[in-house]
Amino acid sequence: MKETIKNEILKRYEILFGQGLTTDAKDWVRDGKVLISNTLRNRNLSGEIESWGVLFTLDEKPEYTPYVEKIESERNIKVFMGIVTRTTVGTLLSLMFVSEEESEWECERDFMKEGKIHYAFVFNIEEEHYELGTIQYEVTGGGLVRSE
Repeated sequence: MKETIKNEILKRYEILFGQGLTTDAKDWVRDGKVLISNTLRNRNLSGEIESWGVLFTLDEKPEYTPYVEKIESERNIKVFMGIVTRTTVGTLLSLMFVSEEESEWECERDFMKEGKIHYAFVFNIEEEHYELGTIQYEVTGGGLVRSE
């Protein structure tokens, strides 16, 4: 991996740490691990649904490795974070990434800071289909969950 892309990934993680991503993940980040945030949902006592993200490394969730490898090789990008969300249309794996387009990096960091928005390739695992788009996320429980 290019040193400039690695440094950009570290900058994006610093934004996420500032937004509440658990600092327990800093060693994983320094080691260059891809993080996977598994979204858990629960109904609280007042009946509202609460969501929070539980962090793992990609090594701990090897079932997602083929998706990361596929998109990195096809699109020449580097995935640094994934968010798993179970929905009525299937399990979605949203892969946040850094491309080689350095001219876009500052704007992408601003999206993260201002609106918690990031570009992602989103796989529907059951349908074996993916799309590129923007996702909005929240940091809750120390991990990330999709918020839109």
